[in-house]
Amino acid sequence: MSFLPPENLFITDALEQLLLHPAEHHWWQALMQRLDESGRASERAYAAQIILDHVPQAGLAGLYRATALAALLPDADWLERSAALLLQWQPQDANRVMAYANLQWALAVRDSSGHQDFHARLVQARLPELMRQLGDALPAPQQPPRPAGPLRKVALLAQSLGNARHPPSQMALDQLKLLTEQGIEVTLYSCQELDIANTEHYFGCARRGMVPAFDAGWLGSQLPADVNAHLSDARLSLNTRWRKKLEQIEQYAPDLVMFVGLMSPLVFALYQRYPVLGLCVHAVPPMAPVDTWLCADRQLAATESSAWGGAVPPAAGHYHPFRIQHELVADVPRAEFGLAPGQLVLATVGARLPSEIGGDWAARMLEILAEHERIVWLLVGGDAVMPPALEAAGHGRIRCIGHTSEIGRLLAVSDIYVNPPRVGGGLSAGEAMAQGVPVVALAAGDAGAKLGATAQPDEEHYFRHLQALIGDAAMRHHVGQLQQQHFAATLDVRQSAPSLLAACAQAMQRHALRCATAATAS
Repeated sequence: MSFLPPENLFITDALEQLLLHPAEHHWWQALMQRLDESGRASERAYAAQIILDHVPQAGLAGLYRATALAALLPDADWLERSAALLLQWQPQDANRVMAYANLQWALAVRDSSGHQDFHARLVQARLPELMRQLGDALPAPQQPPRPAGPLRKVALLAQSLGNARHPPSQMALDQLKLLTEQGIEVTLYSCQELDIANTEHYFGCARRGMVPAFDAGWLGSQLPADVNAHLSDARLSLNTRWRKKLEQIEQYAPDLVMFVGLMSPLVFALYQRYPVLGLCVHAVPPMAPVDTWLCADRQLAATESSAWGGAVPPAAGHYHPFRIQHELVADVPRAEFGLAPGQLVLATVGARLPSEIGGDWAARMLEILAEHERIVWLLVGGDAVMPPALEAAGHGRIRCIGHTSEIGRLLAVSDIYVNPPRVGGGLSAGEAMAQGVPVVALAAGDAGAKLGATAQPDEEHYFRHLQALIGDAAMRHHVGQLQQQHFAATLDVRQSAPSLLAACAQAMQRHALRCATAATAS
């Protein structure tokens, strides 16, 4: 196939400079920025062909080439080639590997329709193998495995901590508070692994993963007075951060490590010494070695999961769906948000709605709004940007509201919470359930995992259920009541202390068993 050179001189110029300096990151950044500004598929195809034909396949230029082509072409092979280059990279570059892992995680969250798709994308990007390789390179423990004993001290390791807008940070703090309320001493640790300096310089695609801004004041206000926190300085390399955390945790000498996050090479080193309990920020097992993981699926409880293949040891599931701390909001007047009597209010919450709302789902939502003129749809979160897929609406009944501390009050004036096909959305769906607002969500995502029997198996059932709720106030009340009861029984963090302590005990028992097995084998 032949491609005509683009008329855009900035793109042809960037390509010329890139071919002269294929191992210099700023020329790749310049090219990708100009292609993004252009938005023309023909120019992206031309650039991809030039890169394919003329950029070396080995070394740093080869990595820039593979990661750029993974962004420009739909062929997933380029993602696998990028990972293969990183697995062979010598000497090992932890910052570059974690920057790649964070980016692929962010893209999987953005682009996946559900858990199976999300899992497949991360496996295809070879993240489990990369995490194992980084973990194996960390210093081995100098002390023998922690001996069995009572649970008095927990080291709570968060993958990254951010601010009030970052649900994983709140999840970590919720677990910390629960443990301290049970009389257990807890110290908080984080290597801030999402925050890596100059991330976009490591690849030809000039992109970076999700980096929550760190708010020290917010974190300080959330910590109990007697809890210490040790957070890494993001200006340090990851290897330095990991080594320092290993030293700090060893000095603390916990009886158990609790990891809250998706992945961290540090857990591979800690697993050799301590019992490890895992809580993933998605409804999948952590991509890290843990003795027990807190799962929201009853079918996975008491079974061993090897979801990430041979790179991560199998872990036992402990049924523990509790994820959300919530205070019920009193009656809120709709006029406070400019809503008129008789309007039916749909709500969707998320920081990435412009990229999560699209395709057939968005088109069918527009059809529903056209059919029911009394519907107002509130899109809450992020930067209040209208999703491109909804720009054609033109009737003003889709309102974008940026990040706000008033989410609870907005949900209280809503009639139905609609969750788009995405991996995330579980916490906001849970908040709606707690308010008694009926939630419509597909079973395949985090929100659907919270709903249980009222989650919808596919989009046909989804829209049939949504239309029924729109037309029947009594049904809305009934479904809302059912989901509110389900929230109280299975999701409310305040009810979860006995389950959490049982999971800690299970992790400690499994650790003792694997240590005894290893001693016998040696």
